Amino acid sequence: MKFLDHGKTLNLLGEPVKINYKNTKFIKESVLNRNGELEVYLSETKRNNHKDILYAWLRKQAKSEISKRTEVIASSYGFLYNRISVKDQKSRWGSCSSKKNLNFNWKLILVDKIEMDYVIVHELAHLRQMNHSSKFWDIVESIMPRYKEIKRNLRSKEKNLMQ
Repeated sequence: MKFLDHGKTLNLLGEPVKINYKNTKFIKESVLNRNGELEVYLSETKRNNHKDILYAWLRKQAKSEISKRTEVIASSYGFLYNRISVKDQKSRWGSCSSKKNLNFNWKLILVDKIEMDYVIVHELAHLRQMNHSSKFWDIVESIMPRYKEIKRNLRSKEKNLMQ
């Protein structure tokens, strides 16, 4: 995942942040998001696993944010789901199972909030229509009238993020 290299800039929910790996003897491995910078502190024993530290932190942030946003949207529109999982999917932003479990790609934390919301709405709509019929798209559009534009913007980011 080259986009996690030192000095790279990530889009963290629409806000650009620069990755800065820092070695430390005194601080446990941690990630701080401050002043437009993700400061990734690495102990001597973890320096070879620097991307793993940031990856774990991003996944945790993704799970938290996706869970919160899903709950807000689902409760606003009367959707009921069972469980949310955040995974490292190679070619999907999300999926919905017939058991009403929602799966999301952790990389949604690296796109704009409106794009994350679109994926959440898309998967929630599958709770009512397990297909991509016109009825399905009507549900999506009733919640998110600009979904086509948002979907295009999200697609344009796939090449860089789905690695």
